Amino acid sequence: MFRGKVVLVTGAARGIGRAIAEAFAQEQALLVLCDIRPEGLEVAKGLGALFVYADLAQATHRERFVEQAVKQWGSIQGLNFNGGTARKPAGRFGRASPHERGAGQHRRPAARSSGRPATWAAPGAEFSG
Repeated sequence: MFRGKVVLVTGAARGIGRAIAEAFAQEQALLVLCDIRPEGLEVAKGLGALFVYADLAQATHRERFVEQAVKQWGSIQGLNFNGGTARKPAGRFGRASPHERGAGQHRRPAARSSGRPATWAAPGAEFSG
């Protein structure tokens, strides 16, 4: 289904993001990976993918990630948004208290309520520069 399709994967250095990148690679997708962790470069090399260091909290990094993908492949057919940002570390049991969240001004997680990472891929849909 993804053979020859350009797919961007964020948070690809480890964990779920890495597993998702590996699954897309098995489908023979053309991958562009990003992560804030430099070890993402080694993951990308192992999968034959392009790696872009990106801190998703920085707009310029997000823009560069997309620009590099379009520069390399000309268009984008899929995106898996697995990386996320947080203002403050999680509290005692993985949840920030209302005080830590800044009175409800916290950022929502990238994952849907099902716990699965948000993925977009539409047959025939493309983004190109």
